Amino acid sequence: MGASAGSAAVDTAREPYALARPASAVLRTLLAFLAGALLTTSFAPLNLWPLAMLSPAVLMWLWQGAGPREAARLGFWFGAATFAAGTYWLYVSIHGFGGAPVWLALSLMLGLVGVMGLYHAALGYAIARWLPASGWVRWLIALPAAWLLIEWWRGWFLSGFSWLSLGYSQTDTWLAGFAPLTGVYGISAVLLVSAGALTALACTTALRTRLIAAATLIVLWGLGAALHGRSWTHASGSPLTVAVVQGAIPQDEKWLESNHDTTLKLYQTLTEKVLGTSLIVWPESAPAGVANYLV
Repeated sequence: MGASAGSAAVDTAREPYALARPASAVLRTLLAFLAGALLTTSFAPLNLWPLAMLSPAVLMWLWQGAGPREAARLGFWFGAATFAAGTYWLYVSIHGFGGAPVWLALSLMLGLVGVMGLYHAALGYAIARWLPASGWVRWLIALPAAWLLIEWWRGWFLSGFSWLSLGYSQTDTWLAGFAPLTGVYGISAVLLVSAGALTALACTTALRTRLIAAATLIVLWGLGAALHGRSWTHASGSPLTVAVVQGAIPQDEKWLESNHDTTLKLYQTLTEKVLGTSLIVWPESAPAGVANYLV
């Protein structure tokens, strides 16, 4: 199962694959799409956090032996499925609350999904075109680094869209211990290296590579467990009291002109109950006139 003839990823010393990917191109595409969609379940509220490793590992496995065009196609459908399942709320927000026509809401949402899919398409093409075809360097260093670069890039390019960065799925796991030291992208890196290690264990029979992959998994998750729950800060000065004011007004009533005075009165009542608190926080959609009304 080799790479295409034009791919720089061809390696005559390639390690034998232990788990061959499906022979059917259609099945490979469907698996990439399904893995991408399932990735969203690793985030809240479902919190199926192992899928933050398993889903990327499936795509890494499907990329084994793929030429640049196929790798780009698989990457596109993986990324598109992730953001179609993970940003469905855009349609609800634009059509349901914004009142935009169905065709416009769908077009805007699908446009974003397509752009997000193109990031992984570019990643797949580059991986098949320029990375080593196999070996621990591919699975544990090159592939995770390339994926992390794409995640970081889309988080800031043209103002960015960092939604569904992998690290956000691990707020309640051992890997959360890395957050104070490395931030969200550090946790994403750990997940991607872990996914690469799983792919290596599944895809090669080379003992040395399997030992390196297994050791990497043990070290990363062991270090996460050691860091989990550790406090990196200490109290300084007097405690700060904080109150959050949330009117919880239904979306279909929030912006009605007839509800304006009622909304202001509600926020006034709630705020007066916590006057004297050091910091009072209102929601971002609180009416702009609340402050003046209270004054």
